[in-house]
Amino acid sequence: MKIALLILKLTITASLCIWLFTRVDLQALQEGLARLGAIPIVLGVMLHVAVVILSALRWWILLQHTHAAIPFFRAFPSYYLGVFFNNFLPTGFGGDTVRILHMRIHGVSMKSLVSASVVDRSIGFATIFIVGLLGVVITDELRIPNHSKIILFGLFLGCLSAAGWLLSRRGGRLIESLGKKYRHTRVRSWILDVLRTCYSYRAEKTRILLALAITTTGYALVILTYYLLGRGLGLDISVTTYIVTIPAIFLAASLPISIGGLGIREGTLVAMLVAAGADFHLAITLSLLYLIVLWLSTLPGALVPLLSRTGKITVS
Repeated sequence: MKIALLILKLTITASLCIWLFTRVDLQALQEGLARLGAIPIVLGVMLHVAVVILSALRWWILLQHTHAAIPFFRAFPSYYLGVFFNNFLPTGFGGDTVRILHMRIHGVSMKSLVSASVVDRSIGFATIFIVGLLGVVITDELRIPNHSKIILFGLFLGCLSAAGWLLSRRGGRLIESLGKKYRHTRVRSWILDVLRTCYSYRAEKTRILLALAITTTGYALVILTYYLLGRGLGLDISVTTYIVTIPAIFLAASLPISIGGLGIREGTLVAMLVAAGADFHLAITLSLLYLIVLWLSTLPGALVPLLSRTGKITVS
């Protein structure tokens, strides 16, 4: 079954890439690259490395809640390794597993790592949704139907209500009652223990707000990267359009239907930019350029297993 799913994902990824790359106008690509120059690409790589550092900082801050005495310089390589694997595994969640296992080798509690990663992912998706909704409100290049806006806002309010209930005292009591009920089971008891740790983050308002601020800054840098590359190519697309487009790209790339979001990410970008009035060939060129920036900025993560030293980290 797993092999069949992997083959399906490889087929989807290959089909999307072939569809996109066969539509590349080589002359337009050459002219766009000549017009762009190397400086925006180098700047884009630097901005994306900064995004990786900020994301690792957010994860480390959340991990400190579980009282794991982990210096940032020890947690950062594990996060970077996970980011590298995110671009090559069948889903963006694969990197979470890699960084957790890498930190586990150093003696950090699995419960602490999984809980911090769950909260980290939740904050990331919440920020994506909020930024995307903001873009939907302010953009004037993408004509989004009113019924689509109503659905998006309804979905957001539904998720917000569910999250609020889970973090309420009733949600806490439910977790505690389930924990007592399944305390003699191994797997369910462990999962509920992780949920109990996630629930305890509700008392860390300052830590959560800081994580939200870091996440917002990271997405702003990603949007800036796309915008600078697009302007360098000659794409006359406003920042507000990218504010809508980038969250959609992140969400689409997170779907477990391709290898590292490859093809899905580029196809979503091209479709949305063309809908906003961008030139088709320039949109494809931008998608390829960002892919290059993404790979160059995450490539150092592959060196982590070679440079890291195995050693236990003190957990208080």
